[in-house]
Amino acid sequence: MTTQRDPVNSARTGLERANGSDAATNVAASELINILDAVEVPVIVLRRDSTISYFNKAGADVLGLSPSDTGRASRDIPVLAAMPDLEKQCSDVIAAGAESRVNLHHGEKWFIVRISPHTNVDLKVTGTVLTFTNVTAFHASINQAIHEREFTKAILNTVADPLIVLSADHRIQTGNYAFYTMFGVSRDETQGLPLWELGNGVLELAPFRAHLKEMLAVGPARQPVEVDNVFTVKGLRTLVVDAHPLSFPGHSERRILVTFRDVTERKQAEAGLRELNESLEKQVRIRTEELSSIIETIPGLVWCAAPDGELNYLNRRILEYTATNADDWARLGWTCFLHPDDVEPTVRAWSNAVATGQPYDNQIRLRRSDGVYRWFSVHGQAARDIDDRVTRWYGLFIDICDRKTAEEALRNSQTQLSRATRTATVGEFAAAIAHEINQPLAAVVTNGHACLRWLSTQPPGLAKAQEAAERIVRDGTEAGEVVRRIRALFKHAPLEKIELDLNEVIAEVLHLLSGEIAKRRVGVETELADDLPTVIGDRVQLQQLVFNLLLNGIEAMDPILDRPKKLSIRTTHENPETALVKIQDTGVGLEDSEKVFEAFFTTKGNGMGMGLAICRSIIDAHHGRLWAASAEGSGTTFSFTLPVETSARP
Repeated sequence: MTTQRDPVNSARTGLERANGSDAATNVAASELINILDAVEVPVIVLRRDSTISYFNKAGADVLGLSPSDTGRASRDIPVLAAMPDLEKQCSDVIAAGAESRVNLHHGEKWFIVRISPHTNVDLKVTGTVLTFTNVTAFHASINQAIHEREFTKAILNTVADPLIVLSADHRIQTGNYAFYTMFGVSRDETQGLPLWELGNGVLELAPFRAHLKEMLAVGPARQPVEVDNVFTVKGLRTLVVDAHPLSFPGHSERRILVTFRDVTERKQAEAGLRELNESLEKQVRIRTEELSSIIETIPGLVWCAAPDGELNYLNRRILEYTATNADDWARLGWTCFLHPDDVEPTVRAWSNAVATGQPYDNQIRLRRSDGVYRWFSVHGQAARDIDDRVTRWYGLFIDICDRKTAEEALRNSQTQLSRATRTATVGEFAAAIAHEINQPLAAVVTNGHACLRWLSTQPPGLAKAQEAAERIVRDGTEAGEVVRRIRALFKHAPLEKIELDLNEVIAEVLHLLSGEIAKRRVGVETELADDLPTVIGDRVQLQQLVFNLLLNGIEAMDPILDRPKKLSIRTTHENPETALVKIQDTGVGLEDSEKVFEAFFTTKGNGMGMGLAICRSIIDAHHGRLWAASAEGSGTTFSFTLPVETSARP
């Protein structure tokens, strides 16, 4: 059996033998030098005094040596000076005759330097041989492994959840910072400790132990295990324990990664949330029952509908009113409970509300259980979600039948009172009307006699007779117009809206009241605008309006004895839309400028309190406005506006 020899030492020995022989052996020495130069491992031969005796080609190439370095001391060579104890180590090797090793970092490379004794042919130690083995790649892999290990350790220590690595027999090999902190232990205390003995056995992990055994036998576990009342530094906690097998390339030993996830706060929050939900559900249930009770007892007919308008709830009062049930409404349809005349407009209005989402307001007649239709005001309002989508309709039927009956009776009473007021008003100025009629009739008689006289003369005065006849026709027409107005006033004729000149209407009323004005010694001042546009209205009603306001002003000045009685009438074009009339007296004035327009309110001893109320009604019917205010100094000013006729606007 042959023993493999180190090629470097073999070459070295041959070289030494060649150096000690005669010149005949120089060829063999040269061959040995060639062998050393062919070796890729750097080789340096030092004498006993640590000066360089020889180095091969690899030594020159790898370590940066040159021929001039031969004979130099090792301390003067940079690559050898990097080993500060080299001379001592060489002396020790020479003295002991045994090898020594040292690490060398040269540039970016790492070497293991083997220092061996150098002997001649007589086996006498003459120096040392340094061989440099390049271990840079191996050193880099070790550094990388160390770096990766430290990096992995840093990552694991930043993980909030505790974790440990177990051996196959469930002993703790290592853990992260969170693990040691949670259980109040150190790495040294737990190294090699069985998991089950952690914390003196306070970890109740019996189910998890079986879990681990199964995992090691058949593979990864399917579900983590939740363990309650685990003793930790923070007290009793609830942990979710999970395990995963670990394997490493090149290692047959199996290991287990165990993680502990603290879910105590989550469990407490879930428990609190459950209690809160139960409390809220209870409150909602109680609130719902209260609301349901309110809806069922509210004195109104309540209904609900889906977003598409389909009824889905009717309260008990609706069902009692119609003597039906919810199935009847669903089967027959809600329109069958409406008055036939109300079906089409109600369906149209409800469909529009559902399509637009706008509130629904309408008045309908709903059939009662005995077949009687009563009036109801229906109100519907859409409920919306956060995206403004309609989620439900809520509605209410309010019985207004009695109110509508009362309103109708009130309207009839107002009509009758209006007629009575007209009659009373005509009675008040009957003397003035009689005077107005007597004047044209007297003129007719006078002109008739004149006409007869002119016709009886010889020759007849036909021209004069014709003039007298024309005056008879004029005065008769005027008398007829007075009678027509009186008849219209008594007949309560319907409105006949025509184009009217307000100045003419005022002049006509002043003509009618001229006798009353003279009798009460009232001075009348008029300022009628020449450019006043025409208005659209009923002549008789506007005459009644002006008549009531003028007569009210005249009568308001009856108590006045210490100053002149003046009645001022002014018309103006207030703006392009309306004409304005102001009637001002110098009477006693007003205490409440709004209350005077209320029905049956009067300050007169024998008044009915309807005159100004009727004036307000006439103005409303003509889409105008009427108001009163105290005048400067004394008295009252009544003002009203009327819309001007469109074509008359500038």
